Amino acid sequence: RVDRRQRQMCIRDRGHLPILLGSLSRWVGETRIDDGVLRIRTTSPIARQELNLRLNTLRQQLNSHLQAELIRIIQVY
Repeated sequence: RVDRRQRQMCIRDRGHLPILLGSLSRWVGETRIDDGVLRIRTTSPIARQELNLRLNTLRQQLNSHLQAELIRIIQVY
């Protein structure tokens, strides 16, 4: 279970997400983190498909940036 401090760290460092996504970030409409699940809403089906192909890599990069295993699952919709 993610405690309050870890949740705040995740939310604060969510600003790193556009850097990792590169040009795909322009199609990200909303992001949310709940209990280790990062939910990414996209405005493009093509961006959604590309992100789904990169889920494991993206999760590893985010956790590496956070220096903790805070994100267990990434859902793209």
